[in-house]
Amino acid sequence: MSTIAKFILLIMFFTPLSLISGISANSTLSLNQQKRTLSLGISLYEERRYEQALRVLDDFLDIYPESPYLTGALEAMALIYEKTQRYIEALQIYRRLYQEAGMTTQGIKYYYSQGRLLYEMGEIQDADKIFAEIVRLNPDSPYAKKAKIQLQLNEVFD
Repeated sequence: MSTIAKFILLIMFFTPLSLISGISANSTLSLNQQKRTLSLGISLYEERRYEQALRVLDDFLDIYPESPYLTGALEAMALIYEKTQRYIEALQIYRRLYQEAGMTTQGIKYYYSQGRLLYEMGEIQDADKIFAEIVRLNPDSPYAKKAKIQLQLNEVFD
């Protein structure tokens, strides 16, 4: 084998696959860092260290505003806000997620979560509007079934 062929093989062997495929090493490193940061936030949430988890996730949003993992970070933050009964903050996140997702299955989930939080906050009429709209716009979704049940319960206890 010629010296040039050996040199090319060495370059190919030691060049990261991400560079060969057109993805920069910095992008790959950044994605790995994003995964680790998000995982840390979720781990802290699972350990019920909510304030620490929120700090990590908030930093994540500041550092990686265009991350492909942004939705996961926002969902985790919304759950933490719910667990700590900070419903207004959770509601704001679910509104943002719904605006981005629209009437997809995920979007309906976020919209339903808004209604559920409004109900928790005592805003029954606003919650009922959301539940009724979910049923009207997407009657076959699993969240429409939940929304129907919630509307029926609200009628019984109204």
